[in-house]
This record gives sequence, structure tokens and C-alpha cells, in this order.
Amino acid sequence: MKRSILILLAGLAIGSMVCPQPIATAEVRRPTPQHAFSSGAMRSETVLREIATILRSIDGRVAKLEASVTRLTLQSHLNKPHVP
Repeated sequence: MKRSILILLAGLAIGSMVCPQPIATAEVRRPTPQHAFSSGAMRSETVLREIATILRSIDGRVAKLEASVTRLTLQSHLNKPHVP
């Protein structure tokens, strides 16, 4: 038992003399954010903003169509011959 402890201590002493500094070094890097795997709230906010933009453009187009239909309807009523 004493012999195994002495061998262990001798190995520790020899090992500390051979490699006084740690060999492994590490560089800490922050991972880049993965947009494809955004959390539900982050993804929902982006999608809702895109939907709002699309709906605004559709609303503008519908307003233009309504104005055109109203104008054409008025013109057709004005050009219609009056029958007494």
C-alpha cells in the first residue's frame, strides 16, 4: 500500500516537472445567431410585420380599384341616354 502511494506521488512529481504549464488552450467564441431557429416570439414578430406590409399594399390597391369602379359607374350613368 505504501509502495503504491509512493509510486503515485513520484508519478505526480515527475509529471509536474515535465509539463509545468497546461498544454491545452482554448479560444472563447460566441456562436453566430441562427435565424432559421429563432424562438417563437421572434419568428412571429417578423412574420406579422411582413403580413402587415403586404396588407397595406393590398389595401392601397383595393382603394384604387374602388375609385376606378366609382368613376366608371358615374361615367356610364352620365352617358346613358335618357328615355322619357
